[in-house]
Amino acid sequence: MSNNPNACPQMKENQDLACFHVTKLSWKGKYKRIFSIGTQGITTYNPQTLEITNQWLYSDFFNILPNPKGGPQELIIQMKKVGGNKKDQMKFASDHRADILTEALRFQHQFAETPRTPARFNAFKQHWSDTRKNVVLAVNSAGLCQFDPVSNSLLCTYDYKDIECLLLIPDLPGGISVVCGGFGRNHIFATQDQDNLIKAIKEAAQHYIGLQIRVHQSQSTYEQLLINKFGKYSGDEHLTSHSEFPVAKTRTPRHKEPVRRLLCLSETCLIERDPATYHAVSVKPLCDVFSMTRDPANPQLVAIESVRGPPRYYTSTDRDALIASVLDGVRASGNRDVCVKRAPIDRGLRFGPLSTPLSEEVESQCLRHLYQQPPGVTFAQAVARFNANVPYSGLLHAVTQDGFFSENKERLITQALSALIHHDGGGGSVEAEFHALRRLVASRAGFSAFTDLSGMRETLGRKVVAALRRADDDGGVGHAAIDTINSLMQPMHDNYDLKQEQLNKSSIMSSKKFLESLLDIFEAHVLKGTGALFISAMLDFLTFALCAPYSETTEGGHFDTLLIMTAARGRAFFKLFQHPSTAILKGAGLVMRSIVEEAEPEVAARMQALSLAEAALPAHLHTALFTQSADGRMLVNRQLSRHLIGLWVTDNQVAMTLLRRIFPQGLLSYLDSTEEPPRDDIDRLNTRDNLKLATDQENQRSANQQWRAVERQIENFLVHWRSRIGFQKKQPQKEEKPIVLRKRRQRVKSEANWAMFYYQFCKDHTKPNLLWNYRTREELREALDNELRAFNSDKDLSGKKQISWNHEEFQVIFPSLAEEIKIGDYFLRVLLEEDDKLTGDEESTLVISQSFQFFNDLYHRFLLTQKVNMKCMCLHAMTIVYGRCHAEIGPFGDTRYIVSMLERTTDKLERDRLMLFLSRLVLNKENVKEILDANGVKIIIDFVTLAHLHISRAHTPMQSNILEASPDMRRPGEKEWYYGSSAKEKCGPSALTSSRSSSKMAALIRTLGSGRRASRAGNLWLPCRSCAGPCWLLAKRC
Repeated sequence: MSNNPNACPQMKENQDLACFHVTKLSWKGKYKRIFSIGTQGITTYNPQTLEITNQWLYSDFFNILPNPKGGPQELIIQMKKVGGNKKDQMKFASDHRADILTEALRFQHQFAETPRTPARFNAFKQHWSDTRKNVVLAVNSAGLCQFDPVSNSLLCTYDYKDIECLLLIPDLPGGISVVCGGFGRNHIFATQDQDNLIKAIKEAAQHYIGLQIRVHQSQSTYEQLLINKFGKYSGDEHLTSHSEFPVAKTRTPRHKEPVRRLLCLSETCLIERDPATYHAVSVKPLCDVFSMTRDPANPQLVAIESVRGPPRYYTSTDRDALIASVLDGVRASGNRDVCVKRAPIDRGLRFGPLSTPLSEEVESQCLRHLYQQPPGVTFAQAVARFNANVPYSGLLHAVTQDGFFSENKERLITQALSALIHHDGGGGSVEAEFHALRRLVASRAGFSAFTDLSGMRETLGRKVVAALRRADDDGGVGHAAIDTINSLMQPMHDNYDLKQEQLNKSSIMSSKKFLESLLDIFEAHVLKGTGALFISAMLDFLTFALCAPYSETTEGGHFDTLLIMTAARGRAFFKLFQHPSTAILKGAGLVMRSIVEEAEPEVAARMQALSLAEAALPAHLHTALFTQSADGRMLVNRQLSRHLIGLWVTDNQVAMTLLRRIFPQGLLSYLDSTEEPPRDDIDRLNTRDNLKLATDQENQRSANQQWRAVERQIENFLVHWRSRIGFQKKQPQKEEKPIVLRKRRQRVKSEANWAMFYYQFCKDHTKPNLLWNYRTREELREALDNELRAFNSDKDLSGKKQISWNHEEFQVIFPSLAEEIKIGDYFLRVLLEEDDKLTGDEESTLVISQSFQFFNDLYHRFLLTQKVNMKCMCLHAMTIVYGRCHAEIGPFGDTRYIVSMLERTTDKLERDRLMLFLSRLVLNKENVKEILDANGVKIIIDFVTLAHLHISRAHTPMQSNILEASPDMRRPGEKEWYYGSSAKEKCGPSALTSSRSSSKMAALIRTLGSGRRASRAGNLWLPCRSCAGPCWLLAKRC
């Protein structure tokens, strides 16, 4: 701040810690002031000139309290009069009274008036590790302080302004929960002096801060409060993380040494977990994150600042990847004001709390100071103050309001831009200047100024190139520079003009040398594994230039030039697919999609080959198949991975062969399905309809012209007659060309039904060609995990040498299906069970693909196996397949062999299966001729009398009600069969129904190969196996 006679000489070393825009109330009137709480005292400034108007040492300060007689915004300060010990007082009013009082009362121990000793209470605190810790609670003037009982060190302070209420816990003796944090965070304590503690808190908050602390009886039990200790962020949807980074937490009053933590990112929160137990230690909503600071001296240190509470410091070996992931997560949650800086915010430069946007007056003052600095204020200080007070998403009041005395905001923005781009900053101010530029161009006036303001394009380009050439930069300044360029490529304000977006893109992309230098730096960072922030910003730049829907506003020639240069560095993008940051994964995927879809065919083919060589295909398969989350960011990555897989596999036989070794054919068959799955998701990649925007803007332009014509007619009607004499003044008309969008090329487009494939992948199936369930999915996940882990390990061991994935030898084996009999692509058990379930004329829905090959495989297995059961299963399956696909299979060449097998068989099940198979073979006329030539008719006729012996013959439904003769009433069968004994004697005649003779004949049946013969009525002797009647009738009894 500038020097002034009103300044206190003893406060030359004073540093402002917190400033607030207030109104001074006096009998003379109301004056705007900046009220500052500093390291040595209280200071007030003139907001226009930043000159000191008053200044007091804390030792001259008696008290600062809310005005009990005034409104809820008024406060009173009491201090010594100049040159005496008498008290004087001043009144101020502010919307942030509680914040001002809280910050000032932190220095109450230095006031001239000795403060009263705060009440202290011994208590137990419920720790995150489910243990109770001894603590001391002190009711201070600014808040409830928690002390360590052993070292008496301050652990934390619960400011009264942040306390939402106090909850009394009914089932915990002396239990009380301090609810604060802005989201219902419960800090649970237990003390024997509960009533006095609550009374002291309420009295101190009312007296010092002017707040009434509410006390409620908790409707939840102690256990329920523990479960919901994180308030509205206690649910699984808030605590389920999708990214985790091992860090060391440092600079915390609770730990003297850094403590290991897992920093986890969910859809809505930043979660700190204990790595040993995975317990959640703390939760910070992403909407409360204000900024992240990269320490320039320590390459592992990062500070995360929030709008509430002190910053938290972490060290990480992968700091920039952590920052890039958190940055993407915070912006995806709707918080657009987060930024990355080299130094934490100087709270003394901001004229209000971080949690509240500042007034239009403050914004205008900071904007004006950029091109017209007050006396004693440097340009770097003006830039720092502007960045501290204006949100990173841009000016909140960037449009001139209606009114005669309204300030022209567009002119202010243009002048501030001109001052920034022409200032030759150095050292640490370069990043701050880019942050200020980014805030300005995020407005409509700043966005248009890039082409309207003379020299801005060339000057800003030189400024960016100079920043990127900084040898000592590790990506921080480069990230700020590219982020500024990105805000000119893609508007950050609402109701933007597509025409202006086209003009800005053409100006930025017109220099091929500039684009080449950007891509060279980008590739160098990727290959070295550094600069994650710069990589993230460059991926955003390429997304806005090359990726749909943003690429539709890119001029065709510039698009092709940048696409060719980007495709030449294709291998670098595949390297990014192993990056720990999900934001970088998404950006690399979007750029890769554009390269494959819109580049030349040979370039697309090279990208498809690289997707296998770099193991990108299995990595994206894992994401596409196993991402189950409600987080929008994860669903975007899943949708993008699915799209990339479709592009990489299209017209790529090598990739399709790999998929056949990974997935069952029954699952891949859904790629050819014409059915559509239920639509359970939205398009998360194409988020902007440029055609609609262009049409709406053209319609709006036409409507404005019509209104101008109406206004001109009204003016002509009202104008005085003397003014009509002379020539009519012509308004210069500027021809505006219509908005022309670049048509998106899709040279590679997947025609397969991938949506149906992914839908059926998540379902359980029990089909002849597909056995799929939770176990098989987990076996596939484990196989992909192991393969990717092994490949990444080999890449790490190889150092700088390039290695490729050996996809030719990769195949997924499903152990859970090892016991299933599978021939070709079909499971015999399920195929036969499905056929058994069919009734009457019901037809199977299974479409047998490659039926000829499958039928031959079945017959091959039938000939090779020696097990009768297996032979019968194959015959059954052959019967089913031939019955459904006889036209495709054609005549069966071994029909004669099947007839001879039927004649020779001695197994009942095999006999029946052969007979059923022959019943299907007759569907082909050539097979019928073969059966006739093999004397099959005679053999079949011999079996006609045995139809009742079919092993699967259905029983009569009312069999128990049928009249049946008793054993004594049965008529003996006719004795007409003779058989030869072992002594070659003629035995008989015998009846087949006689138990004694049938047992003798049965013994004969067991030795059919011995050449013994039997005859009927002694007329003709035949081999036993040729007598089908007695042979199978007696075999039934054996």
